[in-house]
Amino acid sequence: MSMQSENSTLAGAQRAHRFPVRTSLRFRTSDEEAWLEGETQNVSRSGILFRAREPISVGALVELRFVPPKGMGGRGDAAVSCHGWIIRATPPDGKSELPTMAANILTFRSLLKGNGDEP
Repeated sequence: MSMQSENSTLAGAQRAHRFPVRTSLRFRTSDEEAWLEGETQNVSRSGILFRAREPISVGALVELRFVPPKGMGGRGDAAVSCHGWIIRATPPDGKSELPTMAANILTFRSLLKGNGDEP
């Protein structure tokens, strides 16, 4: 993407470059043990846009796990675990029957397959 495709906020700061990544992810809120399934729509250094059957409320703390593609710095054998919070949730629209959520990423770490930390 070019610099023209990056949006600016009202304060003038530029949004992080977004990568159109479609991959499965698992997520859960901070008060749940069970993992839920979803699919990423795009990923940046500061956030993830994803769709899932189960909507999550704005402000909820979440943990998300997915395997980034090799072209985005992934190795194909390491998942990423992210902690953040939901900053936007929109109901299903004409493009998808699933709600869309945007998570702001606060922390992340790599997880290696085979050590019990699979995505």
